[in-house]
Amino acid sequence: MRSYAELIANVRTVIEAHNQVVGGEGNDGFVNIEDFLAKLRANGGTTEAGLKLAKFEHLEQWGLPPLLAQQVAGIFRGTDSGSEGEKKKGGNVSVFNASSKSDRDLLIAYDPNMPTSPAAQELEKRSGGKAFIQFNGDDAANGVNIDASVANLQALKQTIDVPERVLVGTVWETVLHVGQVPAEVANEHPLYPGKALRGWSCMLNLDWSSLTEEARQMLHLAVKSEELTITGNNDVVEAFGYAKDVAMLHHRFPKAAAKYTELKKTQQLPTLKVTVERRPVGAGAKTTRWQS
Repeated sequence: MRSYAELIANVRTVIEAHNQVVGGEGNDGFVNIEDFLAKLRANGGTTEAGLKLAKFEHLEQWGLPPLLAQQVAGIFRGTDSGSEGEKKKGGNVSVFNASSKSDRDLLIAYDPNMPTSPAAQELEKRSGGKAFIQFNGDDAANGVNIDASVANLQALKQTIDVPERVLVGTVWETVLHVGQVPAEVANEHPLYPGKALRGWSCMLNLDWSSLTEEARQMLHLAVKSEELTITGNNDVVEAFGYAKDVAMLHHRFPKAAAKYTELKKTQQLPTLKVTVERRPVGAGAKTTRWQS
């Protein structure tokens, strides 16, 4: 469980990002962070347990716009909204009782890997096929953020648009349709931009995890600057050999070295991360290729 200070820091990040989008102070939707935090503390949000009890309705009353309140409530609740205890409270959902179940009970019973289940089909009907499901980000199988997803579904019923992405902590998460599952984050192959990297290449006998981050970033920038061209496995093995000596990389690829220095100063070096889209069981292969 994250500490009180970490939770508040994450909330600050979310609200600051929101304020930038709405155009800053004086514009509709602007949130005074200090005023909000003062009201939060005054109403008992002084411990991790207290924050966990805050519902998005409370957060709206204390100054947050509705959808932002849902995001903050999700941060405070962490993974508990999808816990096993809550799943039991939802009861069984069948073709005979799905239409009579509440949105919350359906989401508690919902499994994204079972898109034809009674719960999934009823949620699809209620959402009109639109995206509204948020995940906690740490359980790609069933970790639905119940509170945020219920609020999103209610918004759709009131013809209120639900954003395509929401900021959860410091990570932007995509709001998903019924049957979609969250993307996995993987390391990007430095020599094949946009493709996920396997840590160990059995075919080429290369251990990419043995390289430093700077070496992998330099290879990536060398490919981008077209100083390094990869046409086959021999080129991959040769580039891997260069990367064992970072100084050699900087000497061999001066354009990439200059770009590395520039990006390092502005803290904009490539993260070398890509998302790997996952599909429910039986729905086909992953859409993002892995590269050795």
